[in-house]
Amino acid sequence: MTSRATGLSDPVFVGLPGPDPVPAPGCDVCAALHKQWKQASDPTSPARNPSHAVDLAIEMRRHPHPRAGAR
Repeated sequence: MTSRATGLSDPVFVGLPGPDPVPAPGCDVCAALHKQWKQASDPTSPARNPSHAVDLAIEMRRHPHPRAGAR
């Protein structure tokens, strides 16, 4: 019987966190998501939930907006 490596052969490098999400100007959805994100990412908040903060940041960045100059 041959043994098979079960671990990773190389170290895993995790990148630095990205910049804080910025709500799109005039978008009520982004403003609401940003408010929730601030609460979820604040270490002093009782509503702190880092996993939810990441989900909110992704949702805010992916929220569709018309491109500038598009008709």
